[in-house]
Amino acid sequence: MSYSTVAFDLRTKGALYARDGIADYWVLDIPRRKLIVLREPLEGAYRSVVEYSEGESVAPLAAPDSAFPVTLAFE
Repeated sequence: MSYSTVAFDLRTKGALYARDGIADYWVLDIPRRKLIVLREPLEGAYRSVVEYSEGESVAPLAAPDSAFPVTLAFE
């Protein structure tokens, strides 16, 4: 992902993915070193948007027992 695509990925692509019912959509915000996880699609928008920082972990909905340490995305 490019440094300049975060807004596009969250707004434009996020709306398309939510409209199509993608339940778990992740976006890396490289400059801020965050992982943004969007969930609960409803009517073309995500109702849950959570930012995770280095030092935190998040598990994909498809594999809830497989936590992903955010720091690995930036190594």
